[in-house]
Amino acid sequence: MRRLRGRGWQYARTCIGLALGGGLLWLGLRNLSWRDFSRVLARVRWPWLILSWMTIPVGTCVKALRWRFLLRDANSHARWPRLIAFLTVGQLVDAVVFSNLGELTRAYLVSRASDRTLPLALGTIVAEKVLEGTALLSVTLVLALNLVLPDWLGTASLIFAALFALLLAGLILVTLGRERLLRWCSRLPGKLHTLVATGLEGLSTLRRPRTLFAAAASTLLVWLLGLVTNYCLFMALGLPPSVLGALLLLVVHYLAVLIPGVPAQVGLFHYVTILALGTLHVGRELSMPYAIVLHALIYGTMIALGATSACWLSLRLRTLTRTVRARSSEVQQTE
Repeated sequence: MRRLRGRGWQYARTCIGLALGGGLLWLGLRNLSWRDFSRVLARVRWPWLILSWMTIPVGTCVKALRWRFLLRDANSHARWPRLIAFLTVGQLVDAVVFSNLGELTRAYLVSRASDRTLPLALGTIVAEKVLEGTALLSVTLVLALNLVLPDWLGTASLIFAALFALLLAGLILVTLGRERLLRWCSRLPGKLHTLVATGLEGLSTLRRPRTLFAAAASTLLVWLLGLVTNYCLFMALGLPPSVLGALLLLVVHYLAVLIPGVPAQVGLFHYVTILALGTLHVGRELSMPYAIVLHALIYGTMIALGATSACWLSLRLRTLTRTVRARSSEVQQTE
């Protein structure tokens, strides 16, 4: 009965996400001049477009390298090529399975391939998100000092900042009081004690200055590559080049990804791109082609890399997602 209810909720969430994405895509395409749209695409500057695309797989490799730094600090010696494969399979799961299991999937894959546990791998991913959140808030502050941000973006940023502050406070508490928490955990039953202890180990990977510096530098490089992606696409499609505009798109796309249930961000990605570029006085005849091309570059590359990695690892997505759900349920029941 519980399984049937879970499946019913998943189907309902998928239908709601499809309806939301389709509605936003319709709003983006409504009253769009297709003649102007085709003119923009016909004038594409291919060298800039290729350069924009090349930064996407490079950014994926840098994300995997950052994860390797965090895992290595937790005594997990997973190789970089395999981490790239695990990361891209997780992205593929989020894009095409509509399950929001991408992070759990890559954590499960790395725990299966090494001698480390799922809670430890998840702990390193949480540490990774703390670095991403710090970068997001820093970029938002830069934008606020140089642009008049729309009210919807300011509200979304404040909500994210509040949630991020809670996460950061928890991470600081875990890092500073790790030994005390481990002593408290020793009172727990054997299996539960192991799960909590390894989770704390993953969360506190940023306590070492060397690891923190390497992971922070990798995060900075990821965001710089994202900036180059957006800026080069400005040049490719003939939009007014703007560093602030490229940063603004990074922020709104990051926040959009946090909205669950929209498959591959179809519609939502396009609509927030139009809203963001509208603050820079870019018309829909330019912003919608930009959104379509950027979405195709990002998600096309993501799906291609994920499918290639899944074949290399001999994985079937349906079987994998079922296993990840079951493994996650086991951990929750243990807790």
